[in-house]
Amino acid sequence: MASFLFIAIMFGNLSAYARLLDNNEKQRYAANTAIFGGIDPYSIELKNFILPLDELPRITSEAVTNFLIFRVSPATQAEIRAYKSLDAFTQFASKWIEDIKALKINNSFCVIGKVMHLQKINSPSLNIWLSLSSNGDILNSHCDCVAGLGEACTHVAAVLFALEYVSKQEESVTDVLLDRAKIQEKFP
Repeated sequence: MASFLFIAIMFGNLSAYARLLDNNEKQRYAANTAIFGGIDPYSIELKNFILPLDELPRITSEAVTNFLIFRVSPATQAEIRAYKSLDAFTQFASKWIEDIKALKINNSFCVIGKVMHLQKINSPSLNIWLSLSSNGDILNSHCDCVAGLGEACTHVAAVLFALEYVSKQEESVTDVLLDRAKIQEKFP
């Protein structure tokens, strides 16, 4: 009974996107937002994401690999083993990430991003969110693509690679995204 009440309360805070998920997916999604006190990242206005990306905890390649490959799926109780998501580095390197923003909620960090489709270039960009602990552990993620319900799609991975890159570089992700915008202005 208590878990039903918890889920009912959580559903009240979900975005329009999340409310369209089937019940099992909705429960998992609501559980993932618990790290943010039940606040759905898709329901937060973009203007609130004001944390400079260089103030995020350092993301290491080990953290990215652990999250994409070795993390245990709550649905299957087996390792995720999303080896294909490791190919997402090319999405980052090819500058398919349109935007990354961050916000601190409670003791965690919420990162949102927009990533272009690989196969559907004219389709709207996909929206991802992920949560980070204060020590740089990747806690969970979501993408509104078909594979995003598995929490380890290539779009999430591309943003993770971008954050890892920022952790290693002096140049910020914002600078990288601005370079991409300049190129698009020259070659629309």
